Amino acid sequence: SAAAIGSVVLFVASACGDKATFDAVTAADGARVKFLHAVQGGTPVVVFANNKKWSARLNSVAYGPDSLVYGDVYPSIDYSVFTAGETTFDIKTTAAAAVVSSKVTLESGKYYTLIATDTLPSPKTLLITDDRSTIKSDKKTYVRFVNVVAGGSATGYDFILRRQGVSTTLSTLKGGEAGAVVELDPYPLTNTVNDSLLIRVPGATTNFVALNLSTTGLSANRLRTFVLRGKAASPGVNTILNN
Repeated sequence: SAAAIGSVVLFVASACGDKATFDAVTAADGARVKFLHAVQGGTPVVVFANNKKWSARLNSVAYGPDSLVYGDVYPSIDYSVFTAGETTFDIKTTAAAAVVSSKVTLESGKYYTLIATDTLPSPKTLLITDDRSTIKSDKKTYVRFVNVVAGGSATGYDFILRRQGVSTTLSTLKGGEAGAVVELDPYPLTNTVNDSLLIRVPGATTNFVALNLSTTGLSANRLRTFVLRGKAASPGVNTILNN
């Protein structure tokens, strides 16, 4: 189970990729990290790691045109490599004002997603572990869910996959929780009705969020993390490809 996000919390989850392929492309040394800016109403940010600019396309610019806006994932593809050990991430606005700071311990060979979440003036961070080693079949697809919506239902939300008219609850998560990885058959390309992700308060029939997965395509040999974020009045979902 997972805990509330009053501080940095580690969640262990699974991922994807054929085992042989995974071994072939994974370096032995260093930790891998990516970042999601999910501070609802927050300004663009720059992330520093141990006082050095990290979330950057232009390392020569301290703040400015390469900052991350709400909903951005960095890097958008793959992960950045970090030396294992203690790392302090400082998330700052483009005016160099501190938004939130997080000190974590990164392990070599592991993958992580760092999420800045909640709302100003007191956002939080959440570090989740992306364990990509538990792939069972390169013919399957893998999904997991994270709930960091601010001011959401105290009973949490059901994350439901609707496929060809059949609804299946895959996870039920309260605020600050990350679910286990779920193995699914990939989306059949011959389907005429798109898969949908429906998010509801447990026992409700009205959707809190409904997401058409036609642009996501639950293709085989992939792990995707769906992050429910924002405020309860204006929720959104980020889809992060973990392999």
